[in-house]
Amino acid sequence: MNARYVVGVDDSPASRTALRWARERATAQSLACVRVHVRGTGSAVPADETLPEGPVAEALAACARPGDVLVVGTDKTGFIHGRVFGSLGIQVTALAVARVAVIPDVDTRFRSGVVVGICHHDAAVAVATAGADEAARFGGMLQLVQAVAPQAASTAQRVDSAVAVGELAVRERHPGLEVQVRIVTRPPAEALLDAARNARLLVLGPGRVWGPERTAPGRVLHDVLVNANAPVLVVRDARAVPVDAGTP
Repeated sequence: MNARYVVGVDDSPASRTALRWARERATAQSLACVRVHVRGTGSAVPADETLPEGPVAEALAACARPGDVLVVGTDKTGFIHGRVFGSLGIQVTALAVARVAVIPDVDTRFRSGVVVGICHHDAAVAVATAGADEAARFGGMLQLVQAVAPQAASTAQRVDSAVAVGELAVRERHPGLEVQVRIVTRPPAEALLDAARNARLLVLGPGRVWGPERTAPGRVLHDVLVNANAPVLVVRDARAVPVDAGTP
């Protein structure tokens, strides 16, 4: 089956922003953009598909196939409404088999470039190339960011870093793409959010394995989604890292 952008819609401004974001990418890639709504949530927004009544995150996650991008809005007003929508993005990320895009209600028209957060070797290639594809498609620089302990930040150790693995894959896939590599010693979520404040997109890996077929956002992904200042694409087809591996 062809890949789709599947957008959870409701009455919120963040949902409308998410729908615009998904339609722009669907048009650029000649893919379908499908609006879905969970029955019983009281929204009057038109939808292409109405999902069975039940927990919203589970219904949305179940309707997206591998290869799709499941898109949800997040309203980070700080009030209870915002906190509920923020938690929805985290729940969907844990449950879906598709890539997940969590879109805050921000204007990205005057932003450019893509930021990719790389933490582990296992996910480096998938996450970096996903970000590179977006940068190549929509223009702007690709920035690969890895947060490490101070003693591991030297140039001599960079060749063994996960970000170096991602950089190599990107340069092979998109030789002409402008790529900047940053190894930082700041807290990862803080560094990524700072790098993404003027970016069109922030790309991250899937988190950590929580069970046979489930993942849970690690601390970094959780903190980024709660405080998202740019659209966040979670590449669920990258390899997650086992919980006992100490994933941040």
